[in-house]
Amino acid sequence: IAILLSCNQNKTNADDSRDRRAEREEQLLQQKPQKPFEPSINYRISGNNAGDFKAGTPVPPYVSHLSIRKEKHTETAEGETFETTVYTVSFKGKELLQLLPENDGKSENSPDMIGEIAVLSERFKTDKGVGINTALDDFINAYPDYKLWYTYVSGMYVVETPEVQAQFILSEDDFTGTVNPTSDMTVLKRSDFKKDAKIVKIRII
Repeated sequence: IAILLSCNQNKTNADDSRDRRAEREEQLLQQKPQKPFEPSINYRISGNNAGDFKAGTPVPPYVSHLSIRKEKHTETAEGETFETTVYTVSFKGKELLQLLPENDGKSENSPDMIGEIAVLSERFKTDKGVGINTALDDFINAYPDYKLWYTYVSGMYVVETPEVQAQFILSEDDFTGTVNPTSDMTVLKRSDFKKDAKIVKIRII
């Protein structure tokens, strides 16, 4: 009988130990911070697309997980004031893109067509990992067929590649060369920019 009682006691102690261990593991799981849900959003730049938005197509009324806000902006150029429509695409309050319609809503019955996409977020990348804040040298390594140029019409310093239908804008502060103010386009060299020059904006048209 003593042996039987001893075996039963050992079994009870083992069961209690397993129960306590399971309880501790459950408590640790509850204390462990849960990773927030991150929806699947298309951040790929390819062709004349930025994610689910494509230049030359209608502004979509809805894209899953994203906010699309339509605004009217007043601008002044050469002494004239005019109003433009801008669609701002956001995720959780952070602006990702701006869509500029090409017809600017002239017809109430037709949807606004995307004339230009301005990429504002560094989340958007090409297949080769190029996006906002990418170093100019990294762009050149990824796309050896690159072209660098400046246009006084918009005052932009641009690097581009035939592989992507986009203009990758560089900061004027990183430019150290000289340009021809009477030419629509001035071809530039890598040496015209600082060593740490980076892409600050992406324009898809």
